[in-house]
Amino acid sequence: MKVRKHIREEIRDSKFSILVDETCDVAKREQMALVPRFVDEYRILQERFFALIHVTNTKAATLKEVLSSLLSKHAFDVQNLRGQGYDGASNMRGSSMACKLFFLENVHMRIMSTAMLIACNLR
Repeated sequence: MKVRKHIREEIRDSKFSILVDETCDVAKREQMALVPRFVDEYRILQERFFALIHVTNTKAATLKEVLSSLLSKHAFDVQNLRGQGYDGASNMRGSSMACKLFFLENVHMRIMSTAMLIACNLR
């Protein structure tokens, strides 16, 4: 937990993206790795291994739930999420679009509001 706390403090309230990969361990259990990417205070791009989580399957609904829970637990603001990368088995890649759409739905209204304010010079 100390390492995760340190990583979270490094990211602060900066914009970040997530890289997610999936693998099976030797016992054939599905696991998901989470790596946040962010620009540090010295303007250097950083990637930090954050978590390896057991998941029951790699369906979009499961990934969405696990990612949402983990991000929330560590106080990541999804409004600051700027990119998502998914890799792993073909079944995960097929479901990653649904997972991406979940996060996009959460920030879509804020982005659209900002874009309209800029377009109308109201900002």
